[in-house]
Order: sequence, then C-alpha cells, then structure tokens
Amino acid sequence: MVALVAAVYGAASVFAQEANMTVRVTSPVNKERVTECSDITLRAEASIQTGTIRIVYFYQGGKSLASDRTEPYEYVWKNVPRGLYEITARAVDSDNNEVFADPVRFFVGDIQDGNLVKNGEFYCRTWPWSFSNYAGAIGSFMIDNTAWLSDSSAAYLQIDTPGEFDYNIQLYQDIPVDSGHTYTISFLADALRDRQIAIVFQLGHDPWTTYFYQTIDIAGFDLYGPYEFICTVNDPEARFLFNVGQFTGDVLIDDVRIIDPLATGVESRPEAGTISSISDYVLLQNYPNPFNPRTKISYILNREARVRLSVMNLMGEEVARLVEGHQPGGQHGVWFDGGSHASGVYIIKLIANGQVQTGKMLLLK
Repeated sequence: MVALVAAVYGAASVFAQEANMTVRVTSPVNKERVTECSDITLRAEASIQTGTIRIVYFYQGGKSLASDRTEPYEYVWKNVPRGLYEITARAVDSDNNEVFADPVRFFVGDIQDGNLVKNGEFYCRTWPWSFSNYAGAIGSFMIDNTAWLSDSSAAYLQIDTPGEFDYNIQLYQDIPVDSGHTYTISFLADALRDRQIAIVFQLGHDPWTTYFYQTIDIAGFDLYGPYEFICTVNDPEARFLFNVGQFTGDVLIDDVRIIDPLATGVESRPEAGTISSISDYVLLQNYPNPFNPRTKISYILNREARVRLSVMNLMGEEVARLVEGHQPGGQHGVWFDGGSHASGVYIIKLIANGQVQTGKMLLLK
C-alpha cells in the first residue's frame, strides 16, 4: 500500500515567507505578444526585509531555465519559437527559505487557436522536436532554410540507411492528449522520391502503447491531411511522431498542425516534463534535482482545488502518494524521500481539479 506522506507546506508557511521576501516577474508582462525567433529577456525583482537573497531561478512551464545571483535578476532566452509560454521565478535566501512569483503567460508569434504543436514551422531551431535512430538505421534531422514549403524553413530528414520498420527513424515531440477530444492532424511534405511514412500518437515511454497510427504515401509536395484522431485515453506523457525509417528517400516536413477544438491555444510544455494544458495549476521543477535522498516538490494553485500529488516509476506504478485532498490557492510544497527507492528517473504527477501535469526527477544514489 502506498503511504500518504504528510510533510506538506501549506498556505500559512507560504504567507510567512512572503511577509519577509517577495519576488515578481517584470519582463515579459502578462499576455504580452513577442515576435517569434526573437531573444526574450526574462527579468525578476526580488526583495527581502531580513536576510540576503542568495539566488533567483527562472522557470518555463515548471522546468528550470536559468538562475542569477546578482541584481538585476535576468536571463536572455534566445531564439524562442512560436508558442504560448508560462514563466515564473523563485527567490531563495541565505537560509534556504524560498518564495515563488505569480506565473506570467505570454505569446510568441501568431498562434492558431487550438494548435497543440510547438515550432511546427521549424523556425529558429529544432527545439522542442527530437530525433532518434534505432536498430542500425541511420538518419539525421536539420533545418533547411531554402525549402519553401510554407515558407523558407522546413524540417529536413535525411535517410542514409533505412531500417526494417518505420519506427527505426523518428521525429517527435511530446503532446499530451485527453479522452473525448478529437484531434485533426495536417502537415506539408515533400520527398526526393515517392515513399511511405507514418504519423503516430503513443505513450512516450515503455511499453510505448500506440493510440493512433496512420500510414501516408508521400507523392511529391502537397498538404497531407487532415487526419482525425478520436482519443479515448488521458495521457499527459503522450508523444506525437513522424516514423520515417523503413524506406529510402529524404523527407521535408513543414507547417505541422494538431488542432484540438477544445483547447485554447498552443500548450506551454517544457523540454522535459509536461504541463497538460494552460491552466490554473502549475507544477514546478523539484529541487534539488538530481537528488539523494530527499527533494522538495512545489506547485502553485491559483485557486482552491482538490489535489492528488504522486510519484510514479517508469512502469506507471505509484510509489508514493504525497498529497490527497482539498487545498487553498497559493504556493505549496512537499518533501519526497527516495531513501527506500532505487536510483533512476521518477515521474511527478499532479492532478488538480481533474487537470493533470507531470514532471521528471532523477534519484542518484
């Protein structure tokens, strides 16, 4: 039976910290619109009545981006692709007390309502797309700035040695899915010769459960789709993939769109770990990370919520339930002790009023 851990820091301790120390994000401002591919200066103001501020951390979607130990507390985030982002800051004093800023959400570039894909036009850089080769297949992924499918830039997938199966070479990004939602998928593509690829939604780790699979014949430059995926699972760790590994022939891909009519816009998702939707609840990166044996998991509730906070192994098994019950709005924290668990990657899972957010942490012994 999973033990319920009681080391929860409630609103009283948060307000006590805020009485002595404050921090707020001053740039960008909430709901600001920024040109895509630009460099964005993240800036925070922190103050303390008694003691010294030791460091200020910046977070995007709950994952640490950078830190600064001197005023002005700032970080230049370079070449930011199109998307809706959520930034917060954490100030820590010399006694390791801490306080979080209210989250700030801002837009980069033009965002189609309901489009869940980040950097689907392959501007600026490859992030947050990832590329993998398996079982002896060899390929590479780069940005082609002379492609001119929807514009000058596109993903260029070079296939040097194909594999036995299409999944032997993959281009992918993590996109959470929700049961009862219908997703429409479309993209522009071209290939050096006619060939087949596949688009896939699946669980992003072992056992790699497949939720949607569609083979597509690429026969010259065209708009492919829309393909409809009616989802029957809730999976904050789902992954969308282009499987291109089974045949020869390099592939160009651009203007990737996955539209969820029930969504409000492109999601703010970290490079590692996910936020399932733009919501009133923010799961922040645990600290320290990696850790041995204890780490603090923090999260922000913008309003009262019924909360369950759990730690899962990579098999999806719950190894600890840290919080269960109603909590007021505000900043909360709980310590997780991994002393009785094996080294490895663990998943933090926050469910607040039915919305799911996850993150990853690493226990090193």
